[in-house]
This record gives sequence, structure tokens and C-alpha cells, in this order.
Amino acid sequence: MALEEQTNLDKAIRLYVNRSRTGLTVRQICKQTGIPLHTLYKGLRELGLAIKPNKRVDKEKLNQAVELYLEKEELGLTVEDIVNKVGVSASVIYNELRDRGYKLKTCGRKFEQEDLEEAISLFLRKKELKLSGEAIAERTGVPRQTIYWHLNRRGLK
Repeated sequence: MALEEQTNLDKAIRLYVNRSRTGLTVRQICKQTGIPLHTLYKGLRELGLAIKPNKRVDKEKLNQAVELYLEKEELGLTVEDIVNKVGVSASVIYNELRDRGYKLKTCGRKFEQEDLEEAISLFLRKKELKLSGEAIAERTGVPRQTIYWHLNRRGLK
């Protein structure tokens, strides 16, 4: 990468990190610095920086949603009920609960984290080991789509 491109990438990363203060969108940052979107995201991943949308959630609504979630069994509510009542998405509620240290049950998951890590490791070496995605899924018990999803999420695919 040319020095000027690296300087522009560094500038884009700084703007990205401070985007809530500057009010710039990711697309505006890319246009201003001349860095393609995928290059910015790659640079962020390489630095281990979280790539999150800059959506503001009303803290009162979020706290209300978390309280309702924690009491949902006593109140006879489902997550969908809470989402409709409060107006905060389920993923935002789950992320907030995780951030607060709550352990969430994974519904329907039929494999352990170690199985997933093994599947990812095998997938990354599948050509060398001469394994198909289907064979890896069978061997580890982790569905193929789940493996692909996690690879994509980790930026490995």
C-alpha cells in the first residue's frame, strides 16, 4: 500500500472511531478520504476495532426493555412482545444484556463452542485436509451455514 493510501486509511480510521462526535457517516468518511468501504472495514478488523452501526438507542427505552426481558416469565411476555411494546430490536436487547454480564441461553444449539472452533479450524485448512464443508459439518456436528456465518462474521471468509 502506498504511503499516501496508508495515511488516508489512518485518517479514515480516526474519523470512523470519532464518527459519533463528528456526525459523519461511514460513506461520508470514505468519500472524504478516498478510501473504499471494504478497505476501511478491513483496516478496522486488522486493528481489532468493533464495526458497529452508529445507531442511537433511547437509554430509557433500552432500560425498560431489559427490565421487561428479565421479568418476562413472570409477566408472561415473549421477546417479540417486548420489541413491539418498547420499540427496541431484539438484537439490541440481547447485546445490552450481554454487555451487562448476563449469560443468555442459546436456543436450539446442538453443539458446544469447542465444536464450532474445531469446525472453523478445519474449514480454514479444508483444502490441505481435502475436506468438504459438508464433511466438516458432519464431523463436528455444527451446521454448514453456521460455520459459514461465523467465518464471515470473523472476517475469515
